[in-house]
Amino acid sequence: MSEKTDEKLRMWQERTERADTEFNDERTKMDEREKIYRGKTGIDEIIDDDCVQETSCPWNIVYELIEAQVDSEIPAPKVTAMRKEEENLARLIEDLCRNKLDEQPTELANDQLERTVPKQGAGLLHVEWDAAYEQGDRKGRSNISFVHPKNLCPQPGVTSDIEDMDWCGIDVATTKSYIKRVFGIDVSGESEAKPELRGPDGADPSSDLVTWRIRYFRNADGGIGKFSYINDTVIEDYDDYQARQGEQCAKCGRPKPLFVTESTGKMAVPTMDGSYPGGGSWEFDGENYISSDAREVPNEPIKEGVCPWCGGNKFVPGKLDYDEVWEPMTIYDDDGEPIIEIEGAKYVTTDDGETEYQPTKIPFYKPNIYPLMLMQNVYSWGSLMGESDVDKIKGQQNAVNRLNQKLLDGVLKGGSVMTVPDDPRLDTSNGQMKLFRIGNAGDKEKFGVYTLEANVTQTIQVMHELYQQARYTIGITDSFQGREDTTATSGTAKQYSAAQAAGRFASKRVMKKYFWSRANEMLFKFELAYGDDPRPIIGRDKNGSACNRRWNKWLFLKKNEETGEYYWNTDFLFSVDESDHATNRQQLWKETHDFFTNGSLGPREDTGTLILFWRLMEQLHYPGAGEIKQQLIENQSKENQIKAQTALQDLEAQLDTGGAPT
Repeated sequence: MSEKTDEKLRMWQERTERADTEFNDERTKMDEREKIYRGKTGIDEIIDDDCVQETSCPWNIVYELIEAQVDSEIPAPKVTAMRKEEENLARLIEDLCRNKLDEQPTELANDQLERTVPKQGAGLLHVEWDAAYEQGDRKGRSNISFVHPKNLCPQPGVTSDIEDMDWCGIDVATTKSYIKRVFGIDVSGESEAKPELRGPDGADPSSDLVTWRIRYFRNADGGIGKFSYINDTVIEDYDDYQARQGEQCAKCGRPKPLFVTESTGKMAVPTMDGSYPGGGSWEFDGENYISSDAREVPNEPIKEGVCPWCGGNKFVPGKLDYDEVWEPMTIYDDDGEPIIEIEGAKYVTTDDGETEYQPTKIPFYKPNIYPLMLMQNVYSWGSLMGESDVDKIKGQQNAVNRLNQKLLDGVLKGGSVMTVPDDPRLDTSNGQMKLFRIGNAGDKEKFGVYTLEANVTQTIQVMHELYQQARYTIGITDSFQGREDTTATSGTAKQYSAAQAAGRFASKRVMKKYFWSRANEMLFKFELAYGDDPRPIIGRDKNGSACNRRWNKWLFLKKNEETGEYYWNTDFLFSVDESDHATNRQQLWKETHDFFTNGSLGPREDTGTLILFWRLMEQLHYPGAGEIKQQLIENQSKENQIKAQTALQDLEAQLDTGGAPT
């Protein structure tokens, strides 16, 4: 390890230690919330000298109320172009994001977030570009994974958002074989530093696992750097992590060409660093290079792996700023229409008066955003982690557990008591018939049965009152939980009640929609930065039917006509489709049906109107709507064919009769 790398390691270890000290209190709270959610049996003291410290049967209202909020729907991406002529590109981005979400285990990540965010106040997604992924003609893809907030290592003092931090990171448990396989670094001698990050109760260190500390930071240019380590072993060290990495010529520093073309494959002309393959001196006469003393070099294609700039044959890893285009290119859209023409190499005059043959330089796009995204439950001023629902109702949960144990004790310890005379003549055997000779009438009065039954009415009433308090605090009604709502007696009243519940959750739903819109934007930017090869995606045509489209990042290349420089177009607004909200889908079904019934979509008997109606219902995820729509489209196609054949027959008949009607 170099001295510079060792210095970086010590700096990050010091930062991590400081961040852990600041964040450990929050991690302790997370463990407690998780235990409450899972059904904590311990009872915190409510009254002085209470001898009951644990319940054998907790009523887990925290679990119930958090599960009632789980929304399995992932909002559909919605992209708006800032220029009208780029609306087709916006739809292409929507299709790309929809495909990327389907490609990833997004449902699993959403399910983890839906439970973790209300419990802990926040949750995270980690988005990485996997350059090693290959499938068919595709190379590279984005990977989405859920990260528990306990694994977060934030910069101390920053409580707004991760994007506002100078650095942040995550600590994850991974296998030693994974590090060896991916990075070629042997960490078999390392131990797991923080096994407690694997669950609320901690865990014993595993001999197969290590704690991998991944840190991201803003570099001096505002880009994103990455440094990761395991104990005292450095795994990664990138000052500009999101810059394109590739091979550069060890001699002149130019990027290795992806392929040899006619312009780059000849070495019988001067190279770009001022040296000449044939030696001697050269002059440019306006059209060609001329030399009187250079030795002759055959004008034949160079071998692959030779730098076309200086003739060097050694390439080393390095950061690439530009892609070089030697041959003119025309970029076409899916309809075959030209989008942009890219110039090839040309002769330019440098500042020192020299003439050079230079390719067109296309800057590589860099996202310059942290690959970690934080989703908050409800914003809380001064708290990075937002507000936890468990914190809001843990008092009610504790009191309900105590009263529930009191209820059980009262029922189980109750029963019947029998009084009998203290007389040896009493038969206490197990026989069915007991014989006792009464000497006088007073002995009979000594027999009695008394029922000891605790009055649990008040206990049950208080428990349900606490339960209602917890529901009101979070904002959950019977309609929201799918229970029978006796306060809403009509369909309109039930819709209004559900809308009220949805209104109480408006803030949480806004945070979720904002989070997934950011996720879609990140997926787009990563694809723009690293997805070089065009790849097929499934889109939607004007009828809403699936159709084949092709993603090509070059469609987003633009040229500044004033400066002549090329740049990447990211002028798009990201949001999510409001129609996919789970709480109002049935209402949207009803409203769409009403529009169809009253003729707002067109004549009800018209096939085109029916197709439009079922296309809208399909977008609202009505069961079977897609199959019905497709059948109607096929019927419409057959009808159009019949009409065309009939019209053709009528035309032929008119021609046969000289235009006279038949």
